[in-house]
Amino acid sequence: MSLSSSLARLGGRVKYRLAMFRLDVQKVLTCQIPTRYWHSVKFPHPVGIVIGDGVRIGKNVQIYQNVTIGLRSHDAKDYPEIEDDVFIYTGAMILGGIRIGRGSEIGAHAIVTHDVPPGSLVKGVNEIRPRPDSRAMMSAIVEGLVGLAAAAFGAG
Repeated sequence: MSLSSSLARLGGRVKYRLAMFRLDVQKVLTCQIPTRYWHSVKFPHPVGIVIGDGVRIGKNVQIYQNVTIGLRSHDAKDYPEIEDDVFIYTGAMILGGIRIGRGSEIGAHAIVTHDVPPGSLVKGVNEIRPRPDSRAMMSAIVEGLVGLAAAAFGAG
């Protein structure tokens, strides 16, 4: 038996054992989390989390316990997309082909079936509002731009 065939056989065993380990972890934690997110998404309390295989999740996302992200119905085909820096709190459901904008927060037990603009806070059923700190940040940006324009054009 050649070295390459031995390594290939060993690689198959490793893949099989990793797949079995993943199933064991899912059974213990009662989760269904695609392995591609194990290193890029934070799961502070990884219990009862279900993420559909077609879901796209950005960087620096935190997902708490009992969250469901997936299809809106069994015959649907569109999965949600979660952009960077999003927090998804306990028991939230994000369903269908929607986009959750960067820096948004999905409150505990929220149900989201509509697009969420960046920097939003969602609570209840599709109750979408700007995050309070987003408004303050926007005011500071606008004031800064007004000040720059005044300085550049000599107004004031």
